[in-house]
Amino acid sequence: MTNSWSYSSTDNLWKPPATIIRSLINCVSKNGNLLINVCPDGNGIVPEQAVETMREVGAWMKKNGESIYGAGAADYPTPEWGRYTQKGETLYAHVTDQPIGNISLRGLRGRVREGRLVATNTDVLICEYWNPEVQTLDGPEDIFFNFARPTAWTYPLPDESATVVAFRLNDDEGTRTERQRLDEVRMRI
Repeated sequence: MTNSWSYSSTDNLWKPPATIIRSLINCVSKNGNLLINVCPDGNGIVPEQAVETMREVGAWMKKNGESIYGAGAADYPTPEWGRYTQKGETLYAHVTDQPIGNISLRGLRGRVREGRLVATNTDVLICEYWNPEVQTLDGPEDIFFNFARPTAWTYPLPDESATVVAFRLNDDEGTRTERQRLDEVRMRI
């Protein structure tokens, strides 16, 4: 949790909880796991900074653990705003970098059925365009999501360490016509 692999009274460069959380996500997104080295001092006491960091990581895991436990690498390329993990037909988007406007799910048009914030179990808004008020479809394989309306605006991430969105995927979306998809988008906007 510092730069040392064992206890060091002079190493006070503690990694913040967000760094540990993001390292965990990164490992799971590559089918790995993360071993966190917590070292007690010579008297067997775990430093308070390590205890507090583990409490914060544990609190994040309590809210978002479904995206980590039993999950692994996703079948999609790494997004520019974070990482994906996947468990069965659920794709977990771990948003760690604040994007501007909607968040792009490249190549997922026709695969995303619905999305929800894992920590609060609230729906996210899925839309067809980056800026639905003025833009036509220019990313034919992409779909977008956001946390509030208007969907083209930029909103703070609900969790600065890593906001997790679960998307239910399906294969039957490809049978719908483009007209049906656009009609549904208009209804959501």
